[in-house]
Amino acid sequence: MSVLDRYVEGCAAAHQTLLGLVDSIEPESVREPSLLPHWSRAHVLSHLARNAEGLRRFFVAAEDGLVGEQYPGGRTKRDADIDDGAQRDFSVIVSEVRTSIWNLEGAWARASAEMWASKGRLLTGAEVTLEESVFRRWREVVVHTSDLGYGYAWKDWPKDYVRFELDRQLMAWRASQPMGVKDFPDQVRMLPDAERLAWLLQRTSIDGLGQGPGI
Repeated sequence: MSVLDRYVEGCAAAHQTLLGLVDSIEPESVREPSLLPHWSRAHVLSHLARNAEGLRRFFVAAEDGLVGEQYPGGRTKRDADIDDGAQRDFSVIVSEVRTSIWNLEGAWARASAEMWASKGRLLTGAEVTLEESVFRRWREVVVHTSDLGYGYAWKDWPKDYVRFELDRQLMAWRASQPMGVKDFPDQVRMLPDAERLAWLLQRTSIDGLGQGPGI
């Protein structure tokens, strides 16, 4: 199985986990705080829908040989769209999450081999291949599903996702450290994989180290 196939398979499974959790949420609890500062659960769900819509733009643009913008209008427009989506009725929020997932997975299924090497432009201005965008979506879904704080936690993150992400985070860690530093501090290295990753993504703390560097 190719790396792309593993990304798609993993992200599709994460989508189903998210949708199953959404179906279990009591409508009134969607306005309650999530585990992210200043965001309700409705904000997290709105963000996930907007994120899927933005990544789908990459594929629409690639069909015409163009570089798509994930968030036309920049951060201000993106944040306003999330806030607007979070104020909608619960049934509308759920419908947007579900529809955005279907549309994105449909774009994956229709993409040609050439399109996967095409690029899209992230909010930061960085460009990534469409293949890489699938992994980024996988990350968003797995991590933010746990951010809902509704029965799914970092301890439940899929092993395949954790394995892929830890490899990436170790490379990023090495690049940010003084020359010669090859691995995480002992307190981090000795943790179970999921907990080590949760620390790196600032979803848990370690005595003496606080939270990790984030992404």
